[in-house]
Amino acid sequence: PGKRYILCLALISSVFDILRFLLQCVLQATNRIKKFARVMTSERVLFFLFLVITVLLGFRDYRCCIFSEILARFISMVYAMITCKETVFVRFPIKKEVYEESKELVGIGFKLLLATLASQLVIGIVRFMIEQRWGTIVFGKVSLTLSLSNMVITCIGAVSIVLFPVLKNMDKSRLDSLYETMRMVLTVPVLFVLLFYVPIKLVLSAWLPQYEDSFKYLAVLLPICIYETRSYALINPYFKAYRK
Repeated sequence: PGKRYILCLALISSVFDILRFLLQCVLQATNRIKKFARVMTSERVLFFLFLVITVLLGFRDYRCCIFSEILARFISMVYAMITCKETVFVRFPIKKEVYEESKELVGIGFKLLLATLASQLVIGIVRFMIEQRWGTIVFGKVSLTLSLSNMVITCIGAVSIVLFPVLKNMDKSRLDSLYETMRMVLTVPVLFVLLFYVPIKLVLSAWLPQYEDSFKYLAVLLPICIYETRSYALINPYFKAYRK
């Protein structure tokens, strides 16, 4: 029953997420990075504030966490709609040219959708199998490790948010030479993260001793983070810039 309840709320949340992500892409593509950052940040800050309020009021139920996140996502979606009002509040022109271009864009987007789903299923299927075979506690330990590695990827992947509009507006003859520079700038800091594995493991083990077993997996996941970072923050923006 708990899983069914969470899935229903996830479906509601996804409606707000899809609309917000679409508008975030519009802001990113039009190089309005500051407004893009405000939309992204507002959702996280609001969620944190709502979570603090629920804890201070004495609520300890997991449903309060979910409702706090859904409310934060809804408000950030409304803010994104107001920010992109010139795109949202406009009549859609029914013309053949628009239909043809939309068809082309959906064709490209569908391939990206399949690639993204495949990427998520690689880890997602493993998570489902762990939960079914060894239970929720083991699943929680593994999920914490995966969340930590995702946090590293997300932080470094934030570079691609700024990188894509720059690449898109740049002369294509200069993209090749810039690639080598960007590869060095992105790869070297991530390699240094590997050096901090031992101190990170010691700190987290002292802070969360019940999750100590799961931190062993970080030794395997951090090298994967390097490849993911190169793909997410460097290769993907170049594919977008070349429209491939």
